[in-house]
Amino acid sequence: MEFLKRLISSDFLPHGTCYLWDPRIVWLHVISDSLITVAYYCIPLALVYLVRKRRDLPFNWIFWMFGLFILGCGTTHLMEVWTVWHGTYLLSGVVKAFTAAISVVTAVMLVPLIPKAVALPGPGQLRAINQELKHQAAERAQREQELIQLTQELELRIQNRTVELESINRSLENEIAIGAEGQRALSASEARLSSVIESAMDAILAIDERQRIVLFNVAAEKMFECSAKEAIGQPLHRFIPERFRASHARYIHRFGNTGVSSRNMSALGQLWGLRAPGTEFPIEASISQTQAGGRKLYTVILRDVTERKQAEARNVLLATIVESSSDAVVSKDLSGTILSWNAGAEQIYGYTEAEILGKSVDLIVPPDQLDESNRALLEVARGRMVTRDETIRVRKDGSLLTVSLILSPMRNAEGQIIGISSIAHDITARKAAERQVRDLNLQLEKRVRERTVDLQIANKELEAFTYSVSHDLRAPLRHIAGFSKMLAEECGASLQPEGLHYLQRIQEGTRRMGMLVDDLLNLARIGRHELRLQVTELQSVIKDVIAELTPDVEGREVEWKIRKLPHVEGDPALLRVVFQNLLSNALKYTRPRAKAIIEVGCEQVAAEQVVYVRDNGVGFNMIYADKLFGVFERLHRSEDFEGSGVGLATAQRIVQKHGGRIWAQAKLDKGATFYVSFGNAKDAEIESEAAMAGDIS
Repeated sequence: MEFLKRLISSDFLPHGTCYLWDPRIVWLHVISDSLITVAYYCIPLALVYLVRKRRDLPFNWIFWMFGLFILGCGTTHLMEVWTVWHGTYLLSGVVKAFTAAISVVTAVMLVPLIPKAVALPGPGQLRAINQELKHQAAERAQREQELIQLTQELELRIQNRTVELESINRSLENEIAIGAEGQRALSASEARLSSVIESAMDAILAIDERQRIVLFNVAAEKMFECSAKEAIGQPLHRFIPERFRASHARYIHRFGNTGVSSRNMSALGQLWGLRAPGTEFPIEASISQTQAGGRKLYTVILRDVTERKQAEARNVLLATIVESSSDAVVSKDLSGTILSWNAGAEQIYGYTEAEILGKSVDLIVPPDQLDESNRALLEVARGRMVTRDETIRVRKDGSLLTVSLILSPMRNAEGQIIGISSIAHDITARKAAERQVRDLNLQLEKRVRERTVDLQIANKELEAFTYSVSHDLRAPLRHIAGFSKMLAEECGASLQPEGLHYLQRIQEGTRRMGMLVDDLLNLARIGRHELRLQVTELQSVIKDVIAELTPDVEGREVEWKIRKLPHVEGDPALLRVVFQNLLSNALKYTRPRAKAIIEVGCEQVAAEQVVYVRDNGVGFNMIYADKLFGVFERLHRSEDFEGSGVGLATAQRIVQKHGGRIWAQAKLDKGATFYVSFGNAKDAEIESEAAMAGDIS
């Protein structure tokens, strides 16, 4: 309360006392301060109105700060009026302190705002600056003319008015003032021009009559990757590819002699620039000439058109691809009106571009598919891509064709969907071929079924015949074997040696015939045997077969090498027969070797696991490999190696029943390798170590 009393106390003399209460002085100050107060109060109102109407103005808070500042200034002038009659100087000081605080805060906040405001200029401002520069240049030229005219008038006045020195002196002072104002305007104009040149997006270079660079703006530094400090004073041809330098120099020389102020340099054809690192790039250029300081200057404005040239090349390439495509590439607006029509569309649909442009796409859509076509257009208009693997369209002659169709949205630079692009591929011939192939496949399947039935019947009859013959041969073989044995026991002592030899031959032939009959019966049984598939460990199958072959190993040096083997899905009993035949053959055909080496393992062949049985036996000639798996086919003499010629045929039949295959590779007298692929081998971590001679006997 005490402070408020002091604030409004008027114990001091009012200002009017200082004015000696002279009415003229008092009212001069009162009226002046009142008008200033009214003006200062109106300005914040205008600023508030502006900010409220233009809320999009950047940094609009500074207008509020200026409003408070100006409002405080107006209040200080109001207090000047008040203190003329009332000595409340403490209140006046508080108002001034508030105004000072607002002033300081506004000034401080204005400092970081200036760079941001300076960074705001946009294309519209640049255009406005350009217009202003043109206007100022015109004003400068006009003022120069005025200066010349004034100078002439001044000389005339000096000659004609020598007697009127005072008048001439006053005129001269006026003229000097006008000249100083013009010079200040000229300096300001040059500063603005320099600012525009440095902020221009295009490269601006100025060269003298010797084609030495005297001006190199910021855009030129970026374009040529060279600083202005390095470029100033250098010849212009430093930034021109060597093959163009002579023609450019002649062009600028001729241009300088024409007297034309400016010219586009497109007459030279495609122009190229050379960056400081040595890379070339396409440019557009214009040149102008002027006189300054008694010498001729050329100003060159350059624009890098690399991106535009690349875009043009891409557009040409795309247009070429579209026109050369045999597919129908069509564009239309969102209502379905056709906008473009390529050569592929003319070939597929029969309409020329002139006939179809501006027409509705419904012209090539069958009536019963119009709804479906319209739905597809709506989907694409929503931004989705629509594909139709097979749909019907109508040619110009009314015939129908089948096409595969892709519809996709076309967007403008802002990403808005402005149309629909479609690519149609004529699959009429392909569909006809597919129908023909389908019909042929159906006929072929029918024939295969019929042939399969015939083969099954023939196989059953053959197996029955084989079994019957083999079974019927057993009785006479038993009789021959029995009677020959009885003959040897009862009459052997009375027979001559030659007779005993014949009797032994009969017994040996009977034994081999019995083995052959057994093999034929086994082969016939395999044909009738139903597979009992299960996951089988080949490692154990091989070990069991080797154990069964122990009698054949006695008295021989045999080295078994059993590698890691996979699990297979098969019939264990039949798999045992396969490897029994392969391993017994390996033992038989390594008999001439002092040390037999038989290896069983697994390897990767053409992306499948293959089990192999390899030996170092007598081998065979690969010329006869096609006879290897035939019934009764033998590649060695029976006197050298016993056998019926049915074992490998049996092994092949078993492998084929499992959906696999068997083959062999060999060299004469260098061993043989038999490969078995079941087509369903499974990886398994089976530990198997190679067994050396004597490990398995």
